[in-house]
Amino acid sequence: MCKLYVFYTTVGPFFIAYSQGRYRVVHQEETLGNFSSPEEAARHMAFRTGFAVTGGINTALLGIPASLRHWQSCLPSAMAMA
Repeated sequence: MCKLYVFYTTVGPFFIAYSQGRYRVVHQEETLGNFSSPEEAARHMAFRTGFAVTGGINTALLGIPASLRHWQSCLPSAMAMA
């Protein structure tokens, strides 16, 4: 799994990762959903209500942005490590 984007919240980071042709939202090593694009994944996390992560926290209340331009790219740091 290749982590592409990260957004930090009060309950820890959320990642958008690419694996097997799909984009997945990952929090604490748990896949929360898979999507056809990273933009769809970000929108889902920003607007879906009633979606709870470990501890019963509603992701819609965490301030996760729908636009990827507000997420940090993981690629520059991954490329620097190569």
